[in-house]
Amino acid sequence: MGSFFPVLSLQTQQGSSALASYSAGIGAGVELSDNFSLGANFTGGFTNHQGPFPPFPGTADISTKNWAAGLTATFIPWDFLGLTLGLQQSYDVTYQIQNLDHTAKLALNQTVRSPSISLTADFTIFNDFTLSLSGQRGQDFCPAGRIYVPSQGQVINFSEPTVNSFSGYSTSLAYNFQ
Repeated sequence: MGSFFPVLSLQTQQGSSALASYSAGIGAGVELSDNFSLGANFTGGFTNHQGPFPPFPGTADISTKNWAAGLTATFIPWDFLGLTLGLQQSYDVTYQIQNLDHTAKLALNQTVRSPSISLTADFTIFNDFTLSLSGQRGQDFCPAGRIYVPSQGQVINFSEPTVNSFSGYSTSLAYNFQ
C-alpha cells in the first residue's frame, strides 16, 4: 500500500477478580520518510470485573465500556531502535454495578475522561524479537459523587468534580511472525 498502512487490533484479557475485557481498534498511518511516520487510532471495548462498591456489601460486579482516540509520531533513528510519542483521549463509562447474585442492580452513566501522553522505545533484539519499554502520564477528570476510577482500580467518593494525575509504565517482549 505504499507509504499508507492500516492497523486492526483485537484484544482480550482474563484475570484475577473475575476480570474479562474485550476491545478492538482500527488505525492508519502514513510513512513520511524512511525513518518517520504519523498515525491515528480509535479503540473501544467492554470490561467487567469484581471489586468493592458500597452500598453493596462485600464484592460487586462492575461493568464499564470505553473508547479512545489517539495520534502517534514514530521516529526510527537506527535499525534496532524505534521511538513513538503518543497522545490519547480516552473515556471510561461505568454503566452498571450489581451484586454477585445479580439480584440488585445500580444503573449508572458515570464518565471519566482521561487525556494522556506516552513515550515508547522499541528495541529489536534479534531479527523477529522486539522489547518495548513505555511510560505514560495523564489526568483523570472525574465527576462528583461515588465513581469507579479505572486508572486507580477503585471506587472513590468525590464531593466535587476532581482531576487526578496518574502515571504508569509497561514492558513487553513480542515475536513477529513473518
